[in-house]
Amino acid sequence: MARRALAAFRANGEAYNTARALTDLAEILLAAEEPAAALPLTDAAIRILSEENADQHVEYLRRLRERCSGPRE
Repeated sequence: MARRALAAFRANGEAYNTARALTDLAEILLAAEEPAAALPLTDAAIRILSEENADQHVEYLRRLRERCSGPRE
């Protein structure tokens, strides 16, 4: 369902909702222990929401991205 929503939002040019759908997909992938697949989705959502000035959501995405990347060495 999240992938269909993402496709619809992209088709309609809805940047904010596209980023929210990307976030949902990233969370699903992270929960399924697929952090490498979630990482590019978080990066795409960060780019979009930074342009939308959605600072609170960008902060959340940065924390989500850290979970995707794993511990830093």
